[in-house]
Amino acid sequence: MAKTPNLSEEQIEQIINEVEDITLNNGKSVEELYAVIGNSIHYSSDFRLAQSSSKSLLEKIDTTQPTITLAKAMSLLSGSSSLTHAAAIEGGSNLWGRIKDKVKKIVCSNEIIKKFFTQGGSLKDAVKTLIPIIIGALGISAINPFLLAAIVAIISLIIKEGYSRFCEI
Repeated sequence: MAKTPNLSEEQIEQIINEVEDITLNNGKSVEELYAVIGNSIHYSSDFRLAQSSSKSLLEKIDTTQPTITLAKAMSLLSGSSSLTHAAAIEGGSNLWGRIKDKVKKIVCSNEIIKKFFTQGGSLKDAVKTLIPIIIGALGISAINPFLLAAIVAIISLIIKEGYSRFCEI
């Protein structure tokens, strides 16, 4: 299993709790998840979405790390008013559109993910596997709570879509 960079077991548990809340309790719609992704990039003091013509997905703009928890970031990003809701949805949808095929190629060939979806495998193992896949697709090496919120939203999108539909089986 790939190592989850820069994340403590406590942070991984927080991610799992957020994903469970979103996917099992129908906590957010797909549009709301796109808005979380769009707002997370907007609020992140470290990155911004690169131009669509750029080979990079995210551009690093600052190295200061905000002191905010994942739960607070998720809450803030869900109800953010800095971007219009439509702009946040568009930004999140654009980011997801730019990484979805790369993520799909890895996710759909991963036995841990397949087991989670098809045989009721462990959500914790699936999340621990998905985190580095998404980090790699985003092309980042450092994570802040806003980017963690985007990772939670992306994992939730994959789980909400389901393995057969996501992998087009």
